[in-house]
Amino acid sequence: MLFGERYIPLVNELDERALAKKTSYTARIVFRNGKVCLHISAPLELYLKYFSKGGAIGGLIAGFDLNSDRINMIILDRQGIIRDVKTGWFPEE
Repeated sequence: MLFGERYIPLVNELDERALAKKTSYTARIVFRNGKVCLHISAPLELYLKYFSKGGAIGGLIAGFDLNSDRINMIILDRQGIIRDVKTGWFPEE
C-alpha cells in the first residue's frame, strides 16, 4: 500500500487503538480507472490530532460532509445562522 509519509503516524495510532479495542474505523477498497484505492474513515479527533492547523480564533464554524463523489460544506455563525453553503464535486478520474 502506498500513501504519503505524513499519514503513517495517524495510521499507526489508528491501528494501535483498534487492536486495543479503544476505537473503530471503516476501510473500503475502491477500484477506479484501473487503480485500487483504500479509503479509511478515521475518527475526526484522531485526524485533527495530526492535521489540525491550530485553534479557531474567528466567529464562524464550518462543517463538512465528505462523500466519495462530493464534499458538502456549510458555514454557521455562533448563533447557528447559516452564512454559506457549497457542494464541490470530485472528478471521476
